[in-house]
Amino acid sequence: MLGAPSEILSEQDEYIQDIAVDDYGTRCATCSSDKKLRVWDRDGAGKWQVKAAWNSFHMGTIWKVAWSPPVFGSLLASFSSDKHVHIWQEPVLSLEHRTDNPTKWNHVVALSDHRDVVLDVAFAPAHFGLRVATACRDGYVRVYEAKDTFNLERWESPEVFEAGMNPTLVTSAKPNKSTVREPNNSGDYIAKEALRNAVTCLCWNPSPRNGFQTLVAGCEDGCTRVWTFTDQRRWEHAMELPQHKGQVHAVSWAPNMGRTFDLIASGGTDARICIVKARAASSGTLQLESLARVQCANEISRLQWNVTGTILASSGDDGIVRMWTQAVGPKQHSQQMHWEQGGVLHR
Repeated sequence: MLGAPSEILSEQDEYIQDIAVDDYGTRCATCSSDKKLRVWDRDGAGKWQVKAAWNSFHMGTIWKVAWSPPVFGSLLASFSSDKHVHIWQEPVLSLEHRTDNPTKWNHVVALSDHRDVVLDVAFAPAHFGLRVATACRDGYVRVYEAKDTFNLERWESPEVFEAGMNPTLVTSAKPNKSTVREPNNSGDYIAKEALRNAVTCLCWNPSPRNGFQTLVAGCEDGCTRVWTFTDQRRWEHAMELPQHKGQVHAVSWAPNMGRTFDLIASGGTDARICIVKARAASSGTLQLESLARVQCANEISRLQWNVTGTILASSGDDGIVRMWTQAVGPKQHSQQMHWEQGGVLHR
């Protein structure tokens, strides 16, 4: 049974673009149309109070904010339409300098290698180090790393790969276009120039079984692809997931608590949630085993698994958060996965 929601944004009049909760569920960060970032803490009575608020360096509306793994301290990443990703760090205050008034976080670095608007950002699992991936409208994913966590002003040059195109079809690339191979009516492949396909969302595999860094990226054309960081320190295409009939807005990789397979969910403008069950092949790649499609009434904006990977939460334009669980009983043992709606949260 779902508990009653708690109000945490009553003091904020600006339009809230995004909200992110930390790993412990006791802090949340918000970004708003006034270009401000705020951090809220939950007290012993369950009430949320603003503990930090500051004006960002962004030149446009902040679209998203993300927490780093807590092992690296309190870090936030934010991005806006200005093509920059900013990293922020909570200041360490002595007891005599701590007050009840909101403080500002320290600006650490601006990641400014993007040629177009950034559309998503996500920190890697902690055991891979302090790494952050960005999805960009130019069709590329960039992965940044701070190898010295005591000097967060220094980040390595990003690993860059074109996630918006199937690499087996790309023959050449230009700043805004790629030449791809497409089949004609006779089955032969012909060269065709294609515009860059924006990467709209991404998510890291939180518990890879083979030790390789893996992430899934959703694209503007409805494609969803899995990418793996190999021993040669290259990002390689590992799997193509079923295509959506429209832009992919959200992807989420379920935590693995002892399962022999992985669950990856995607959703977008076609108002459909695709949940893929995949297993690792002997070659190290993933192979699609089964697929469930859940048709919804509205576009899917966000997807998020719980910590055990057994419940999937979705949100859409109707202001409702829905919980999805795998069906039990006769349907559970069929080849096709079946998922059913559980609880709902109304705004």
